[in-house]
Amino acid sequence: MLAALLAAVAAFVTTSQAQVTLQQVTNGLVSYYPLDQLVPGSTNSTPDVLSRRDLSMFLADSAHFMNGPAYLISTNVDSHPGMGDSTNVMNLSQSPSPTVMVYFGTGQNALTGVGDFLPFINQRGATMNFWIKGAVPGGTDQRVMAECAQNGNNVPFFSLSSQPGTKLSLGYFLRAVQTIPDPNGVTAFPMFDGTWELPLAGNGNTIWNQAASYATNTIFDNNWHMLTTIIETNGDLHVFVDGNYDPGANTTTDLEGNAAMASSIFLTNVYYQTNIYPFSTPPTNNPPPNGFVRWVISGLDAAGAATAFGGFDRNNTIAGGPPIHLSDIGFWNRPLQTNEIRFVMTNGISGLGFNSNAIIIVNFSADFKEVGQNHTVQLNWNVIGANSTPGGIVISGVGDVSATPSSSAIVTVAKNSTYTFTLNAHNGLVVDKHATVTVQTFAGVPSDWNLIQRFDGVFGNTTTGINGNGWVGLTGYYGGNLDRFNVVTVNGNKVLSPKSGYGPDTANSPVGWDSLGALAYGGLNGLTIPPFQKNTLFFRFSVTEPTGIPYLTTNLFSGLDFVLGLTDFGFATGPIGGASPPATGALGPGLRIQQYDSNNGYQPAAWNLVADNYDGTNVLNTYSYTADGVNGSASGLLTNVTYYCWLDVSNNNTMQSINGTVTNTINEPLYALWIQKQGDPSRTQLFANYGGDRSWANAGQNSDNPSPNLNKVFVSVATENLLNNDQGAFFATNNMILIDDFYLSTNGYSSTIPRLFNITSVVRNPTNAIVTWESLGSMFQTNSYSVQRTFSLNPAAWVTVTNGMPSGGDFTSFTDANIGQKAFYRITWP
Repeated sequence: MLAALLAAVAAFVTTSQAQVTLQQVTNGLVSYYPLDQLVPGSTNSTPDVLSRRDLSMFLADSAHFMNGPAYLISTNVDSHPGMGDSTNVMNLSQSPSPTVMVYFGTGQNALTGVGDFLPFINQRGATMNFWIKGAVPGGTDQRVMAECAQNGNNVPFFSLSSQPGTKLSLGYFLRAVQTIPDPNGVTAFPMFDGTWELPLAGNGNTIWNQAASYATNTIFDNNWHMLTTIIETNGDLHVFVDGNYDPGANTTTDLEGNAAMASSIFLTNVYYQTNIYPFSTPPTNNPPPNGFVRWVISGLDAAGAATAFGGFDRNNTIAGGPPIHLSDIGFWNRPLQTNEIRFVMTNGISGLGFNSNAIIIVNFSADFKEVGQNHTVQLNWNVIGANSTPGGIVISGVGDVSATPSSSAIVTVAKNSTYTFTLNAHNGLVVDKHATVTVQTFAGVPSDWNLIQRFDGVFGNTTTGINGNGWVGLTGYYGGNLDRFNVVTVNGNKVLSPKSGYGPDTANSPVGWDSLGALAYGGLNGLTIPPFQKNTLFFRFSVTEPTGIPYLTTNLFSGLDFVLGLTDFGFATGPIGGASPPATGALGPGLRIQQYDSNNGYQPAAWNLVADNYDGTNVLNTYSYTADGVNGSASGLLTNVTYYCWLDVSNNNTMQSINGTVTNTINEPLYALWIQKQGDPSRTQLFANYGGDRSWANAGQNSDNPSPNLNKVFVSVATENLLNNDQGAFFATNNMILIDDFYLSTNGYSSTIPRLFNITSVVRNPTNAIVTWESLGSMFQTNSYSVQRTFSLNPAAWVTVTNGMPSGGDFTSFTDANIGQKAFYRITWP
């Protein structure tokens, strides 16, 4: 009896020691979203009550935005004790679009990992927990929770997704860019900032294939389930469903050999191309294998990386996932123990008050990072938690804006210099927060034109696509390394051009030999064209003959289709090769530059310029440069020369989505195209009064909602094998097309060239004079100038002192030797 009593006491003591308290469970809890309320004063955000990483809500119809609590539904008898204090939950299944909740991170230090806790996938030793309820999803897999670099490519991308068909489980995947040899010959993942990321341990399994890691437990049976995801300190990933460990439906094991949902996320290291990592002070000079930095996943360490629930924010597009309800999202900076998970499952988290003291600078940005001198720039801000009384929000160059925590202001930048604007937010309860925005000015932009992008200013050369400074660059549907728009230097001038190449299809693509196109677009921001406004979009382009690959034995039809224009669509994944978005033409007023060859192998063919005329339903007819034959153009566009284009657009369109109903109340926008070959004395109108295609039917309706405003300039390229409907890129030549100098007229149509040249200085020395002028950067065709001189203006006797002088880029200088007297100069071009 005594032995039995002692055994019972021992059992009681063991059980007592294993008991978990709320205080213990909340240790390390860094973010908690009860999802039972909205941020006070907001109709479209729900709070993280601890750290104020509030979730902004997108895509729901206007009634939900206006009514606020319509997001929230009462679970009534369906609630579970583990779902917090309230019976309210978040409804993400409204019509016409599922609501998506997004938090945009503030960034992490790539050297140390210190910074914002989110994105979750960047953590080691962390837990994510939430409650989910949904029906069995059909069709393709849909994102329940996803993390991606904001405005970046579709890689890296971490996702928890519903599974297609009748599966009731949930899948995990983590996708990163395809590995390529780095400058040291090591297979690596290229990073956006020019560094490289390598696997540090194991067999290099840092990436889980999409839809490869399934839960074994039932998730989507229209009942509530608690889902717990843990990343251990060694990179193991473990999943619990309703407090029970889920080994995954695969044969994957963790580092200890136990069954696991997915393979371990091995630590990674990062080093710079020159073995000098530039983002430390002083720069770190420690080459591999010793120069290992931290575990941050490339592209998810920058400010703006998105953590989304109910869908995703990828490639600057927010799209909804399956119809679900969510409740009680929690993030811990440590792995929860099994008994702690079961405590949360049984008791939930209660008694956590709303933290109203935090200051969050959600956004502080400029609509353009480079603008013309004496022009204006629009500053935008959104601040939460600052005082609304004077001193709460102060912006240099703008003033005190405390009364308008979310607004914008127009600032004139008159000097030819770099402007830095600083926002200071204050509430007297916590430390002030600051943010800065830098804007450059560029002299030589006339008053009747606004600079959109010339690429020479804020951009350096890129190799992995154009992202940042207001631009988004996408690869095609399969996200390969080929065909992406980059900033490249040609003849000393930075231009936009797709990088091409060739590669066999080895990635389960159904389309054969593939490099599936690319797309890039820049926001018009403060220059957005509203309905009934008229503007001219100016740009330059040049084409060259691509080099075929003669050793191919497959039956290939070579086709290239470039599209340039204006749009309001969001483009979820970019074009799928051979089809500019959409297949019938541009989504908006624009022109297409094409080269097709109907032979079985690549043969030189004429470059053609095409435009589609859309009546709101169909493409009525198509303008063809070669068929219509303007100024001897029947043989096609000339290669290695520069063309100037003026796209006159009247936005006679109010197409938009109103409470789920698509309304097209007026005709498509009308546009006309003028063109002038460099060296010609005048321009020629090719067509006029064409309709620009903005058809709702050609859009992904969760992500490409039309609006009445034209708000983007975009370029795309697609390649095609029409003989068997394959997409493919079979050209060894880069720079098949060069695009440069996007300008938008300030008012109405404009027939001028935005920037030719202006003399900036004449320096007189004892024996010579140096004349410097702003010049037009060269493309394939080098611009040349003539310098003339006269010693008197009354009368003037102009003498050419040099002829055919090549452009020096943005600025060109000529030294006139042996000049000992006063002289006058003029520059002529072409």
